[in-house]
Amino acid sequence: MKTISAVTACLFLAAATAFGEADVPDFIVNSPDAVEQLDASAKSAATCAESAPSQPLRGVMIAPGLLNDASWDTMADWGVTLVRYQVVIGTDGKPPTNHVAYTAAWRDGLEKAIGKLETALSQARKRGIKVCIDMHSWPGGRVGKKWGDPEEWGIDSRMFHDPFYPDLLVESWTNIVRRVLPYRDVIYGYDIVNEPNQNTPAAPGCDQVSVIKRAALAVRAIDPDTPIVVMAYGDSVNTLAKYTEEELGPLIHQFHIYRPHDFSHQGILTPLDRVEYWPNPAKGWTENLLRKYIDTYRDLQLKTGGGILVGEFSAMAWAPGAETYIRDCIALIERYGWDWTYHAFREWPGWSVEREPVFRSRNLNDFRESASNPRMRILKRGLVGKIAPWEAGAPIQARPFRRVMFCGNSITRHGPDADIGWTNDWGMAASAPERDYVHLLVRALEARSGVRSEFTIHDIPLEKDYGDAEKIRAAIDKAIQWHPDLVVLGYGENTHSVANDADESLFRAAYLETTRALCEFAGAEVVLLSPFWQNERLSRILSEVAEETGAIYVDIGDLGEREEMTAKGRFEDDGVAAHPGDAGMIAIFDRILVAIAEHLEAEEEKAAGNALP
Repeated sequence: MKTISAVTACLFLAAATAFGEADVPDFIVNSPDAVEQLDASAKSAATCAESAPSQPLRGVMIAPGLLNDASWDTMADWGVTLVRYQVVIGTDGKPPTNHVAYTAAWRDGLEKAIGKLETALSQARKRGIKVCIDMHSWPGGRVGKKWGDPEEWGIDSRMFHDPFYPDLLVESWTNIVRRVLPYRDVIYGYDIVNEPNQNTPAAPGCDQVSVIKRAALAVRAIDPDTPIVVMAYGDSVNTLAKYTEEELGPLIHQFHIYRPHDFSHQGILTPLDRVEYWPNPAKGWTENLLRKYIDTYRDLQLKTGGGILVGEFSAMAWAPGAETYIRDCIALIERYGWDWTYHAFREWPGWSVEREPVFRSRNLNDFRESASNPRMRILKRGLVGKIAPWEAGAPIQARPFRRVMFCGNSITRHGPDADIGWTNDWGMAASAPERDYVHLLVRALEARSGVRSEFTIHDIPLEKDYGDAEKIRAAIDKAIQWHPDLVVLGYGENTHSVANDADESLFRAAYLETTRALCEFAGAEVVLLSPFWQNERLSRILSEVAEETGAIYVDIGDLGEREEMTAKGRFEDDGVAAHPGDAGMIAIFDRILVAIAEHLEAEEEKAAGNALP
């Protein structure tokens, strides 16, 4: 018998109003146990219902430099009702150790920032969007050259160690609040310090709590009603508990969700070629990890009162399972009716849902615009309140692939060959089996569906023997007998003879027969990979075959043109070195995974559209 707590049942039943009773799990709607528990705990249920707003504010982080009328219109169209506006203050490179020069530059930068803020508040008011004013850069900045390379105090806020800068923070907030008072109807709250970093003991009177309280009380002296938004370094709930409404008036406690960092910030705080998945039960990376973390803030709220804002959550655009992670975050936040803002709208491309990486890269030029992708669709669902609390932890991909077949050449798998200096038995020239595209893809498919995938590598002679119909049909029959539900065909790199119309006709016929047979007789989804080394003729043929058969075409031809995608420098043999290295294998896998996800979503939408009412 499935049992639930009264608070959980309360939340589920209350959510029925927003999401529709049909979407509430049967064990909640029809369970006598649930009703019994509610009857027995009416008081706590009532408290729960009162403390959760019927319609939380949902939105995005925004940066001032990338905003215009079109940006605001897009946010309104997406259903955004709250933005966390980053107040970013430039100091023209003046060193914070020179107080006089730095202060002059800061004040000049603050004046410009307030002007932009006023424009943003005006734009928000026109569209009925609330604005959380976030002091995203603070006087003195951070101490430390970069993450992992501490200088003097490590990655700390300088104002916690230099008594000069808390005064400048108070002055800055005083100026901001006085200027924005005419927009109080739009202002959600004053977010005193974003992610206040204090790793080491502060200077006397300069600890994070003292500094933030000073600034908050300065704000309160001017505006007694608009909430103060506070957060703590290291997401310390104990530190947050030191900020109370009795002392500061209307108060919102804030926290951010980036757990684990090795997943959310992969390629930023970790090497680019380190791939992490969400979920990953083997590491304990599931919705339960997020749930336990989030619930500590629910406990805080129940003890101290006040509101909760989840001011940031996200995952890198290239993180396998990023859309699942975002969905899980939203679903868990929605349990408590908290306000939230996704990080971030039209900021750095790695976070933006309107940009997709061509491959893993920190270079801005290696991202392309995207009108639709899994992360965007999840975020848009969340913004209009269509992600329900019980979705947390559910497989993002409803259709599992239990038997996956890879048919390809040396990029897929190559046995040891001493003559060319290749001693391994996996995709050439990955540094380990788990780093070739085959193993990467299988693990990602398992993470998306929650179902284990068996895989095999099989050869269909489409590369050099595409004119031998008998040999090809025998290989097709063998493939069908294995009963795959997903097949990846990766050939063409060694096909040099398709140079005229007759050869092209034979190659097309062989690929067409193979793809059709696998789709129709095996009932498999089929992925057709273009050659890794650019070949326009073959790529065109494969694209056309995919169009004709309903297969999934994935173009990887640009990758082989980039040296960083190859293994050059790692192998003496030029042929081996020209193969995809770890970065190339990751890029191939990324593109296949995205293409499969897009295809399945399109199929689901088509099926839903054809369903009888």
